[in-house]
Amino acid sequence: MATTADDGSYSMYTNGCAPGSAALSVEGYATPAGATLLSVAVPPTGKPVIDGVVNIDPLTTLLAYDVAGMIASPTPPASSADVLALLPQATAAQVQQATTNILTASLLTNLQVKYGVATTGISLTSTPFTADGRGLDAFFDAYTLTAPSAGSVQITSAMSGLTVSVSLPAAATSPATVTSSVSYAVGGSISGLSGGSLTLLLNGANPLTVTSGGVFTFPNRVSATYAVTVGSQPAGETCTVSNGSGAGLSGNVSNVAVTCSVDSYGIAGTVSGLASGGQVVLSNNGADPTTVTADGAFSFSTPVAYGGSYSVTVTAQPTGQICTASNGSGTQVTDDVSNVSIVCSAETYTIGGTVSGLTGGATVTLDDNGGDALTVTANGAFTFATPVAFGGNYSVTVGTQPAGATCSVTDGTGTNLAGDVSNVQIACAIAGVAYIYVPNYGSGNVLGYEYNFATGASTSIPGSPFTAGTQDRWLTANAAGTFLYVTNEGSNTISAYTIDRTSGALTPVAGSPYPTGSQPSSVTLNPAGTFAYVANSQGASVSAFSIDQSSGALTPVPGSPFPAGTIPTKIAINPAGTLAYVANQNGSDVSAYSIDQTTGALTEISGSPFSLGSESPYGITVNPAGTVLYVANWQASVSAFTIDPGTGSLTAVAGSPFSTTGATGVTGWGAQSVTVNPAGTFAYVGSGNGGPLVTFSIDSVTGALTLLTSESYGQGGVDYAVIGSSGSRAFVSNALNLTIGVAAIDSTTGALTDQSGSPFSVGARPYDIAVVQP
Repeated sequence: MATTADDGSYSMYTNGCAPGSAALSVEGYATPAGATLLSVAVPPTGKPVIDGVVNIDPLTTLLAYDVAGMIASPTPPASSADVLALLPQATAAQVQQATTNILTASLLTNLQVKYGVATTGISLTSTPFTADGRGLDAFFDAYTLTAPSAGSVQITSAMSGLTVSVSLPAAATSPATVTSSVSYAVGGSISGLSGGSLTLLLNGANPLTVTSGGVFTFPNRVSATYAVTVGSQPAGETCTVSNGSGAGLSGNVSNVAVTCSVDSYGIAGTVSGLASGGQVVLSNNGADPTTVTADGAFSFSTPVAYGGSYSVTVTAQPTGQICTASNGSGTQVTDDVSNVSIVCSAETYTIGGTVSGLTGGATVTLDDNGGDALTVTANGAFTFATPVAFGGNYSVTVGTQPAGATCSVTDGTGTNLAGDVSNVQIACAIAGVAYIYVPNYGSGNVLGYEYNFATGASTSIPGSPFTAGTQDRWLTANAAGTFLYVTNEGSNTISAYTIDRTSGALTPVAGSPYPTGSQPSSVTLNPAGTFAYVANSQGASVSAFSIDQSSGALTPVPGSPFPAGTIPTKIAINPAGTLAYVANQNGSDVSAYSIDQTTGALTEISGSPFSLGSESPYGITVNPAGTVLYVANWQASVSAFTIDPGTGSLTAVAGSPFSTTGATGVTGWGAQSVTVNPAGTFAYVGSGNGGPLVTFSIDSVTGALTLLTSESYGQGGVDYAVIGSSGSRAFVSNALNLTIGVAAIDSTTGALTDQSGSPFSVGARPYDIAVVQP
């Protein structure tokens, strides 16, 4: 019997086992036919099977099968019992060889990158592991052990796509066969399909026919590249695929978006510089090949659905020339497109740069101008295979991120090319961990969790829960991740903590808690982290504090508290730190202030407060450019205002307020918060009241919002979202389900995809959330 200790370590003592009985029936292990599979116990080298402590896990079973194939036997073993009978004959050299066979390169990469397991010196027979959801145990939890036949076993992971198989030898003394392969599922969502029959293709084959909208997944899996296209359109509609292709996969694909509509628009442009007698083949969204034989206008025969996307690429170059596409991609199509430019020239230039920060055998796939996928496997210089024509443009993007890390691009675009490019910088960083804090409103403390991006494990931070004041409900951390501040509604105070960047533990700042006005409802820091502002909901005021940069201690700003409107709830500060905006819940307006850069004092600007009509504001934020203010209203809407750069005054954006009720699960009330991604392209609204986090695209010129009904995330009461500094992940609180979600953000569509282990349960209603990424 295996025994698990209090610390999570577990082992099996085999001293009392009869010879030939040290094979276990482990719950959850079964053959494809449903028969129980025996997990074989392998002892450390030099010990008999029935003696002492042994490791029992899926890798050990694979090791036993492989070792059995190296032992001279009149009859090849065909079952777990036969394997077990041979193990006492295994030599140390055979065990070492079998270990090498099992720990193939792809398996080592998954162990190290996805699960944080140090693979140097690992022994499948003696390396201890602990049932704590981390490391080896997290790896074993994620893999399924099966026996496809009496003479073979394999472990597979649907998440990582890895399969490792061991087949017993066909004849005595023949070696066992160990194979390792990686494959991934490809799928996404379909919107707008109104009852017709749509056929999708994966890599030009593997047809999948669907008759309704929703989530889809191809039954066939792919190993490295994928291209999803429309095989046949539904009657009376046009369907367009977005995010339909990729290369260098390191995980399942779930963000392919298919948009269908009865309305559609043409995609066209011009070709210039094409030599006489030459021809270039263009594609849109990986399909609809169009051959152009002369300069001038061209158009694709297949239109793009209303709200769909387009991506024009060169799929076949003319002899002796290179053609480059500019203005070749776009989203949310609502009109014909005619400005795609294809520039051809015999004079071409290469595009390249340097990759840094890749670790653990991870790979990153780069694209140029939406195509020419290049998979990079090591740090150093890279160059795209396809050059760019003289006078053309280039745009380098990350097509597929490495497992467990995020890469960002610097100096990735250019126009009117007249020379080789070698200064594109790709910087990658291991995702590491995030410290997540939520207020425990009814218990007067703060709960802290460590989330591991590589394994998906979430664990309590040492010392959690951390003591706070009465009815602590709102909190925030400074940008440097060194201080955390929590408002206590019941005790009219704000608690301050230092954050241990190694463990995430909180330590109260000397002098904390600090008095505020009546019923402080939120706390907001200026971008520099030098001032803190607290909205006092029952005091109709804002308390302002200067922050000691060494200790985190708070000192009231002269003149504080400053008058605000009726029931002030949340505060937003522009990126320059010069303006502050306060959402007055019962006043249905926004108070606006200039901020004294020396003292932190607030001065109300001319025209303040600015009316929201009949809306009741709850959440508020300023876009990263500092040009637009967004306000989440209780009436399930978002108000938008342009910000006068000189005075800070507000002017309503045309079409404001923008409703959230078109998204599934959103009722007519309850919007709690609004946040904008660092690129300023998407806004996320916590709809509360049992609803999801809804996504809007942002018009880059006007700041107007368009609801993306297919990109809602979560259900059950999403209140708040925090976006990481890189813009690649969102952390989402769900007050009704008592969970925290960690999701990857698709930079093109704004869609959120749960990461490993997400969502995870927390011990309180997470009305608010603060995140620190050390």
